[in-house]
Order: sequence, then C-alpha cells, then structure tokens
Amino acid sequence: MHMEQDPRLSSEELLRAAAGGYRSLIEELPAVPRLLSLDPLSTLYVSPQIESLTGFPPERLIDDPDLWLQVIHDEDRERIRAVLADHAVAGTPISEEYRMSAEGGRIVWVREESRAIADDTGRPVASQGILLDITDRKLLEEELESNVELRRALASRLVRTEEDERARIAAEIFGGPIQVLSQLKIRVDELIPDLSDERQAAELTDVADTMERAIDRLGLIVSELRPPLRDASGLISVIRFLLRELAESGDVTPHLDDRVREEVSPETGAVVYRLINESLANVRKHALARNVVVAMESSEGGILVTVEDNGKGFDVARIEQDPAHHIGLQLMRERAEGAGGRYSVESAFGDGTTVEFWIPSPLGPR
Repeated sequence: MHMEQDPRLSSEELLRAAAGGYRSLIEELPAVPRLLSLDPLSTLYVSPQIESLTGFPPERLIDDPDLWLQVIHDEDRERIRAVLADHAVAGTPISEEYRMSAEGGRIVWVREESRAIADDTGRPVASQGILLDITDRKLLEEELESNVELRRALASRLVRTEEDERARIAAEIFGGPIQVLSQLKIRVDELIPDLSDERQAAELTDVADTMERAIDRLGLIVSELRPPLRDASGLISVIRFLLRELAESGDVTPHLDDRVREEVSPETGAVVYRLINESLANVRKHALARNVVVAMESSEGGILVTVEDNGKGFDVARIEQDPAHHIGLQLMRERAEGAGGRYSVESAFGDGTTVEFWIPSPLGPR
C-alpha cells in the first residue's frame, strides 16, 4: 500500500486517510481483531467479522461492556474471567480456546491470542488481540473421540491443517497490517521535522511510537502463529527462544537438555512445540519456580520431553477430580494422545512439578 501525499492535505487529514486505509485492511483479515480497555473492562474496537462469527454486531459489544463475558459459554466463563483478571493486573499474554454462545443458540469455538498494552508506568491499560474461529477443528476433534484409531490416523492431517491455517493468518498479518503500519510510520516520521507547531509534532511523535509498539506486538503474534519447525534443528531453536523469553519475564533460570538425534516431522515438531509452550506458560503463571529444565530426547521412534520445575507444586489428584478449573492440563493431555502419544503430570505441594510426554514421529498409532 503506497500513499502519495497530496500537498493540499493537512497532516490531520493525512492521518485520517491512513487510519481509514488501515481499518479497511484490518477488516479484511481472516480473523477478528479486537481492542479492549482493561480498567474498566470494555470493548474499544472489534472488527465487523465478529457479527458473522457470533451474530452480534460490533456496536452491541462496544455499547454493552458486560456483553463480551456474557456471550462466553457458561462452562468457560469463569476460567476466561480469571484469565482476563490476570491479563489486566500482570499483563500476562492470553492464548486460550473457549466457546461462545452465538445468536440463535449456536455454539462457536474461538482461539484468542492477545497481548497487553501498558502505559508509561508499565501498568496494563488495554489489550490488543485476535480471535480465530476454530469451530470446524473442534467439531472434528469431537468426531475423532469416538474412534481412537481413526483419531490417530487423522492426527497428522489435523495438525497440518491447524498449522497451515496459522501460517496463512501469519502471512496475512505480516504482508498486510505490519507492512502498512511500517510504511505509515516512515511517512509520519518524515512529517514530524517539517511541523512548526510543537503540539502537532508531539502528537505525531506519540502516533509514531504507538505504531512502533503495534508493529512489535503484531510481529510477536506472527512468530507464535508460525514458528520455524521444518526439522529438528528448527524445533530446538524455537524451544531455546521460549526459554530465553521465560528467563526475561521473571526470576526463572531455564536449562535445555537436548538429546534429539533423529529427524522430526514438521507435524511432530508442531505438537511438541505447542505442549512445551503451554508447559512453560504454566510455569510462568502458576509455579513460582526459580529453575526449570526442559529435557528432549529421541525415544521409541518419537520425542520424549520432560519439563521439570522446582516451584510450589499442586495436588494432581484434586486437579484430576475437578478438571473444569484446570482445563489447560486436560487440553494438553488430549493434544498429546490425539497425536498418538502419551502425557503425564507428577506434582506435590512444595516439591515442584514434572510434565512428561512422548510424541511419535511421524504422528499416528504405534
């Protein structure tokens, strides 16, 4: 998208035109971009695609601050409410799957990927993210539950479909909003030195800074949607990156024990990456650990992974009796078993937590 400056246009008119072009681009994405205010919780912007997803027009969600949580399925609402509270207080990223009750009683599944926006003091004040419609994938998973062998046989196809969709959306975001925002920022940066009005120059500088933060956040979303998992070396590189992020996010010292000696299929790498990413997210959010070790090795024609931390631990038996409040562990087990693998958790109060899973390569029954 190239924008020639009309000498008859003021800087304000140029910015309005740029904003209009950016909004048009956003509203053509195969996802639902959304911007929330966190204090109080309210919808500042949601793209028109939300109406085809839920049946609710954007105006209703913007005008009624309580409607967003109300349309989340009863069985998921309290979990997402807690996630949003943590998001608003600590700025913890959101990466969740949940159900929404659409108009007419229809149930839709969405995947939310959101990042907090902080003010100058570091306090989260807003949330920028996207919603992906994953209803078809969830329906396929439900069908697969009735036939274990069929589920394992189709596991590779399911993972490929999910990763292909993530890659497509990542490409759309990178080739669309990121490129357009980058071009607009360059244009705004060029305008600032020519402004004689200090107030306007300061306002445009703030606009340029906001654009740069938005580019960074969108880039992070792209990297999470499409990690480089072409082979074993790509998988190890991505896991090292996750561990560096964990170390930078708090007082956790991570270590990687890499003993992967056999080739890894992209589908296996995708499953291993998602499970390790979720395990490390649990360490960051819940464990209060000082050390975490990720051990990976080639085993039985697949990859055996152990994620061990020295955090506060928890009562595994209690969690298994009441999985509704800890659905993340259940989803991780289902993802591993759906790929033809296995998954287990060992933990006790004061003794840390050990997550172990094995994923075949290629995916399928063994």
